[in-house]
Amino acid sequence: MEHRTTFEKNYYKIASARSFFPNTGSYQSLLSFDAPTGESWQAWVFNNGVLGTNGIALVKFSLNGGYSTEGEINITVGPESGDLITGTGPCTVGVNVRGGAGTNVSVWFTPEQTVRALPPFARFEASIGAAGFNYGFPPFGRYKCQILSPSNYTARLLDNAGNIVATGTFTPNTFFDDSQSFYHPPDLQLEVIPSAPPQRIKVTHYE
Repeated sequence: MEHRTTFEKNYYKIASARSFFPNTGSYQSLLSFDAPTGESWQAWVFNNGVLGTNGIALVKFSLNGGYSTEGEINITVGPESGDLITGTGPCTVGVNVRGGAGTNVSVWFTPEQTVRALPPFARFEASIGAAGFNYGFPPFGRYKCQILSPSNYTARLLDNAGNIVATGTFTPNTFFDDSQSFYHPPDLQLEVIPSAPPQRIKVTHYE
């Protein structure tokens, strides 16, 4: 007869949660995942907020490894984005929302996966006007970005309030040069401004 522990039987009942968190400036509890010490897991995290309205979620995983050991894994998740982490043993999950209105955050744990298989995510805009286009925060777990366009363009990174943090101008037809790829931080939005509108632009996030 197959023997299953109480933890195994209840895994998917205790391993997920979704809640709304107001912008209070402090961490609030989302979930307590009572996994046995040494039990490996992978956690999927989503910020279900709306770009331009809801805030950025700072999500803290407080791990308790047994024998009084403890540690923290902290991630940042913008609206309409997400990330995933791996860990082991029991932990609690807290959320702190900043830079906008309160937002819904979802977390669920699954048995550990050994391969992080997230395919590239590409978005193509056939006609970008002079005002440019806001692509928002990096799509779930992909922070390397490459932009293709037939003409020069300016890429800007903005905070959640729309303030410019960094800006750069790029030339076309350089997509074979890996230096044209850049790291898109999880707490910053990407905006692309064309030099010759209307302009075709394709943005791909990967890794």
